[in-house]
Amino acid sequence: MGGRASWGTASASPKGIKADGNLYIEGGTVLVRATGGENAEGIESKASVNISGGATGIYAYDDGLNASSAIVQTGGYLYACGTNNDGIDSNGTITVSGGVMIGSGTSSPEEGIDIDNGSIGGSGGVVIGMGGNMNGTPPVTGDQPYVVTSGTTWSKGATCCLTTNGGNIYFTTDRAMSGGSIMISSPQLTNGSSYTLSIGGTLTGSTSSFFGYATDGTFSGGSSYSLTAGTSSSSGGGPGFGGGGRRW
Repeated sequence: MGGRASWGTASASPKGIKADGNLYIEGGTVLVRATGGENAEGIESKASVNISGGATGIYAYDDGLNASSAIVQTGGYLYACGTNNDGIDSNGTITVSGGVMIGSGTSSPEEGIDIDNGSIGGSGGVVIGMGGNMNGTPPVTGDQPYVVTSGTTWSKGATCCLTTNGGNIYFTTDRAMSGGSIMISSPQLTNGSSYTLSIGGTLTGSTSSFFGYATDGTFSGGSSYSLTAGTSSSSGGGPGFGGGGRRW
């Protein structure tokens, strides 16, 4: 998409998809690219974005996905990358009870997933956020555990593996980062248990992938971090991982 358009004193920023009311994605494949410069967002709703199925992939110069009131995901796959801002940004709340949500943002103060006036709630879905440093305290509510790194460095295209109780979670970074955070929330995690996140390894034998996200294959190598899962009700407000967790 092109850059900002002007007509006299009026102007408009480029958006891949824009809705003044609630926006619903219930199935199919949605691919959006909005790389035209400042304020070029992939999908924007002035109300809520509701995802219940399908596969949605977004690349944007500004926010990948932005909603004024809420983002609700009950199923399907969502990947949103903001190359100069947040991957996923809600000015209200985010609720995930199913499916897979992946947000990739740039460095601090931007984040992979940004909630301006609320928190990520719900349980039952996989949530992955990659971007600016969260200082060990991502805005997560509810009972579903999460792990998070702090002050972490990774390279572009780094394949990552989180070893969990119910199988491994694989995903790939799409930019280099210094002093960033990776946050993962999943029903496969148990509060208080320790998990290994490996960054920069090799995945072979995977039969399926959604923007680098996969759940099968064989992983080897990488730099490993030991992280303890917590919830918003954990002592001290959740786990803190100063210095990027404990690196082996």
